Amino acid sequence: MFQNNPLLASLKAKMQEDKVFVEGFVQATDKNFGFLRVKNESYFIDPSEMKNLLGGDKIKASLETDGDRQKIKVEQLLESAFENFMGRVCFHKDGRLQVELEDGNTYKKMPARKAKDLRVELKEGDIVSCRLTHHPVRDQRFFSAQIERLVCSKDDPFMPWWITLNRFNQPKEDVKEFDDLVLETVERVDLTHKNFITIDSTTTLDMDDAICVELLENGNFELSVAIADPTAYISEHHQVDQIAKERAFTNYLPSFNVPMLPRSLADDLCSLKEHQKRPVLVGIMQVNQQGELVDTISFVEAIIESKARLNYDEVANYLDDKNTQFFEDNQAIREQIDNLKDFAQARNSWREKNSLTFDDLGDYSFKVDEQGTILDIVLMPRGTAHKAVEEAMILANSAVGDFFEKHQTNAIFNTHLGFKEENLEKVCEYVNTIFEKSENEALSVDDAKSFEGYVKLMQQARATSYYIDRNLRRFLTFAEFKKEKAEHFGLGLESYATWTSPIRKYSDMVNHRVIKSIIRNGEQPKVTDELIEHLQIARKTNRLVEREVKNWLYAIYYSNPKMQQSEYEAEIFNISNAGIRVKLINTGAMVFIAMKDAKVNLDNIKVTPLDMMLLEDGKKRYQLGDRVQVRITNVVIDDKNILGTII
Repeated sequence: MFQNNPLLASLKAKMQEDKVFVEGFVQATDKNFGFLRVKNESYFIDPSEMKNLLGGDKIKASLETDGDRQKIKVEQLLESAFENFMGRVCFHKDGRLQVELEDGNTYKKMPARKAKDLRVELKEGDIVSCRLTHHPVRDQRFFSAQIERLVCSKDDPFMPWWITLNRFNQPKEDVKEFDDLVLETVERVDLTHKNFITIDSTTTLDMDDAICVELLENGNFELSVAIADPTAYISEHHQVDQIAKERAFTNYLPSFNVPMLPRSLADDLCSLKEHQKRPVLVGIMQVNQQGELVDTISFVEAIIESKARLNYDEVANYLDDKNTQFFEDNQAIREQIDNLKDFAQARNSWREKNSLTFDDLGDYSFKVDEQGTILDIVLMPRGTAHKAVEEAMILANSAVGDFFEKHQTNAIFNTHLGFKEENLEKVCEYVNTIFEKSENEALSVDDAKSFEGYVKLMQQARATSYYIDRNLRRFLTFAEFKKEKAEHFGLGLESYATWTSPIRKYSDMVNHRVIKSIIRNGEQPKVTDELIEHLQIARKTNRLVEREVKNWLYAIYYSNPKMQQSEYEAEIFNISNAGIRVKLINTGAMVFIAMKDAKVNLDNIKVTPLDMMLLEDGKKRYQLGDRVQVRITNVVIDDKNILGTII
């Protein structure tokens, strides 16, 4: 009677037209209900609907009134947040395979099957990578998944590493070895007579830069920077190049790295080992006693032989006038270190006057044993040796930027455009207040966004106080890759294009090919917008992976009750109404301190976001960069959060 009834069909269509539809993202809770977030609105999702949804799902829903509140009825799944996800293997009481999805407040157990090519035995608790095969809203079937691969076993001591790499879709395996990687036949200048040296950490295997500094008769320094030449083995169309392009960077993680290139190249054939002849690309520069680059950098393809493998500690000991017998017995090497020191001092003085320098507390080294146990986390200060090598590399990379501009070629430039556009007015307000500038002297938005204005401002900030310098850096944008020349505001340099790390950065391999095409008068490689975008995403991902692993390890390290009995010196990193975030000086761990644990009167405090200050009774109590003593009170490993209190 009702089948194909036009009146009924018309009524249904009218009801559908009268519905109010919204689109948004599902927010799960630790209960059996949830919320639909639609811009600035939030709608209740009752348990009967929530059981068919996952946190993060994008859905279309209709609104219904339930008493004095609105709730939703799911109409359509637009996109699932868990098309691909990591889960934990579990088994139903009848032995059937299941996977447990746990991500924040999203928790589901669902039936699973193994992919046909997955031939490993799965055990309870193993971490696996899965594909969602059925979603109730989309497929009118219960949730189910296919297990694509094993990420790690439940008792793998390196679980934090493997899970993080998998979450960001990064490889954990070395690049496979290839038999057809042979050195190209090209005429190279023999520079094996020159006293090139490498200075690295004691554990470095992929040594990609060597330095030779000579004092010329005219008083200038001649700096020769020899860089490993992987493109001498890898053609642009070889499979290894495609793999390197995809990886884009070597992933340096606590305890080990995941290389961009096969280890036979990265750690052996291209590594500038002591007393081993190696093909290199050499940039030669002259710098006067005032630290100024005298002429454009020149390049040669060469063969060198490193005369000494030095480490930062022994070079720093010598430069800091501590006894180092090795240098006393090696006059040629001692002369190199002396020349490098003089060059670096001259160059640093020039940069302090004409560009920007910055302080760096140092790097943090995680001491991890073969069982994945964190034995210690040690601050490795950036001493005189680091800074000397850094001056040579910064000059080499800024000089090649000018070289590319001179030859009017596209390449991969590292750029930084200073303050974020949306922060410019805040910067001007802050600067004009803190420096008490008159109306005529006031910093304008145009000044703040110009290269010259930025450099002048940051030089003044650095010379005035650490606090002002740190506060202004909060408003900065991120560095970017570009294929045309653009300034690097952060360094205060008019151009910057890295070529000194081709073993670990694909962008530097590309720039090697550009340099070679110029000095060989050959066809230049294409630098496309697609490549620039890929490298930009890859660099961001690389940094996220490193940060995620370290945060996980910090949480594990400080979960030890013994670590919560000590007091730690920390620097204030951020202040908000919720609390204060600090960085532990000795390890680099970030600790959140709720305002109730900040030793302040909660009834008489005010946070001033522009100044990044906390006022108590109208007076400054804390500000960005202040040092405080803290104690760890709790660690939530799953969230990688460390909580503390100011003492």
